[in-house]
Amino acid sequence: MRNAVPTFALVSEQFQTPCGWIGLVASEQGLYEIFIGVCQDAVQERLSGYNLSLESHASRLWLAEARLAIEAYFAAPAANRPVSFDWRGLTEFAIKVLTCLAKVPAGQIISYGELARRVGSPGAARAVGGVMANNPFPILVPCHRVLGSDGQMTGYSGGKGIATKKLLLAHENVQLVK
Repeated sequence: MRNAVPTFALVSEQFQTPCGWIGLVASEQGLYEIFIGVCQDAVQERLSGYNLSLESHASRLWLAEARLAIEAYFAAPAANRPVSFDWRGLTEFAIKVLTCLAKVPAGQIISYGELARRVGSPGAARAVGGVMANNPFPILVPCHRVLGSDGQMTGYSGGKGIATKKLLLAHENVQLVK
């Protein structure tokens, strides 16, 4: 979760994908946020809460980089294009968790507890869940690949919630045990 609403200038873009409308927000330092909306109006409403300004060359490049990475993901989930993130406003723990999660390849899943263990905080599964609930970079930092210790889907805040999580996992050919 970010500490505060940014006061610096941001630029945005929106486009449609198989899982819904995507809103991208970037600063001059990198991609600041991705969000998934069920419709274009939902994305536009979310964008209205930002200090959007005239775009800079750098921020426009970060938007293009992120859009290409998301389009590549939907063309082939294993296509892992690098993206520059703007981590400002995130806690050190959140950055550590999100950086570790970004290394989980398409088609694989991980539990909240295992992710906590990998970042050196074995008892922090719930804290990891909090980071996942507020992941500013869904799809590119694949919180949809994180499941409960029993293999159950426990939540997803993007698009249509669990239905979006299931769609993304199916896109990666993940076979879930019922």
